[in-house]
Amino acid sequence: MRQLLILLSCWLGIMANAWAQNRIDTLVEEFSTIQTAKFTSAVERDEQTSEVVRAVKTLNIMGMKASSIRSDFRTEASKHNSNESKENGTETYVFTMKSDTASRIYMMKYKPNNAAVTIIINRKQPTKRK
Repeated sequence: MRQLLILLSCWLGIMANAWAQNRIDTLVEEFSTIQTAKFTSAVERDEQTSEVVRAVKTLNIMGMKASSIRSDFRTEASKHNSNESKENGTETYVFTMKSDTASRIYMMKYKPNNAAVTIIINRKQPTKRK
């Protein structure tokens, strides 16, 4: 019974991380289709294998949806190792997540009715055997 509880606790911890990651990514994808938003993404590929090494997604959103994404972003940031600052009326939130396959950096800059969300995904390279 004790082993089952430990296993369940570990699973819940892993799933909470994945849910947060997917929540922010889902919001960015959802908001990228509205008229008051601009979405860009770029990838860097390994020259030899063509595998994605790094991806950067940026969403700039204006209007009422900006405060909505700010609220969700703050909720997720509070669950992780995060930094929050405010300078010249701009709030900045940053948090990171790491997994076995990638590290992800989430950043949002917010002014009233204007939010810019950036997601940087760095894929971990498998260790090469000699």
